[in-house]
Amino acid sequence: MRIYKLIIYLIITLNSIVVLSQSKKAIELEKIIISFNDQTKYTQSIASIDTFILNNKNNEYDLYYAYLLKSYTYKRLFDYDNVIKCLNLSLKEGLQSDKKEEVIAVINAEKSFVFFDLQQYEKSSLLMNEIEKNNYAFLDNKTKSYLIMQEGYLFFLTNDFINSELKYDKAIGLMENNNPKDLPIVYGKKVLLYSKMNQIGKLKQSFNLGIFYAKKFNLIKYQMYMYEVYRNQFEEKKDFKNAFFCFSKFDSLSTIYNTEKNKSNIKIFEKDSVLKQKEFEIKRNNLWLYFMSFILLILAVFIILIVQFYRIKRSKHIMLENEYKRIHAELTILSQKLNDKNDFKKYNLKERQLEVVDLLRKGKSNKQIAEELFISENTVKYHLKAIYDILQIDNRLQLFKIFDAK
Repeated sequence: MRIYKLIIYLIITLNSIVVLSQSKKAIELEKIIISFNDQTKYTQSIASIDTFILNNKNNEYDLYYAYLLKSYTYKRLFDYDNVIKCLNLSLKEGLQSDKKEEVIAVINAEKSFVFFDLQQYEKSSLLMNEIEKNNYAFLDNKTKSYLIMQEGYLFFLTNDFINSELKYDKAIGLMENNNPKDLPIVYGKKVLLYSKMNQIGKLKQSFNLGIFYAKKFNLIKYQMYMYEVYRNQFEEKKDFKNAFFCFSKFDSLSTIYNTEKNKSNIKIFEKDSVLKQKEFEIKRNNLWLYFMSFILLILAVFIILIVQFYRIKRSKHIMLENEYKRIHAELTILSQKLNDKNDFKKYNLKERQLEVVDLLRKGKSNKQIAEELFISENTVKYHLKAIYDILQIDNRLQLFKIFDAK
């Protein structure tokens, strides 16, 4: 189990996948995140990515890559729930870009690494088979070498040692040209393979090559890994003398490597709650901004409707007022003409009826006539009807026309 944990640690500390076509900002972000992660400054790493995401809402491809970098950071912390969450967010953003096939290939590769680390080999194998069918399209040789190495390990777990060795050799061929510093990982797995196959010569050769590359690139963690794997093989063979020698080497290397640094991960996990709280606050602030924007929009629409209603009402009022003035002016003119040209007494109208006609001639309305004669409007209407009957007309306009014609 200790070997397995060390293998996982070595795999997740490998360099990030190289994806082409990022913007200059995304490339600069990658450099910052790699630097922070190498210094175990994971809090600063997450904060930098979150800031980048907030400031680049309109670039789906950069957002895809930012979430991908965030998944690498959580992977350093063995927080696989957040790794999957970030990969799903990365996929969501990437599918909105013009590089959908590339995005799908990269995310599938990353998820296969996660499932492999979690020993969910069936899920990992399904993704790797899909990637292999597509001939590792859109993936660089570095990523391809890790996938092939995983395929070799899956063959090893099923005791298919021949195919396992072929896959390891293929992975080594790719790593020699692209990322030779990571060769100890494959040679460590070959030590396990040749131990099962009882090929001691190849076992020793793989160990020596692993140590050679670990020392060549001054990677103490890989030297520790090789001695840990080698020690377990000696223990299985009951060769406790060589097992103790390997343990001593591992122990001295671990002192140099300063394993106390790894304890900072515990502090990082404690800080992770702060990060999640910060993410929550960011989401809450965004929701508040959206809510306030919506309220302001509703208020703006409401104000526009009120202004429009006021304008329509004012326009109607002006029209009615103008129409009233026009009618009043016409009636006044007509009444003046009637006053000048007609004598109503010859029509045998009664005194009250003559008073009504006289007031009509002056442009008075029914209500005004009623008030002036101290009678009701209905009485005014009664007198008007009587006048119309006597003159054999239907309305006051006809009355004015008759007298205007005389």
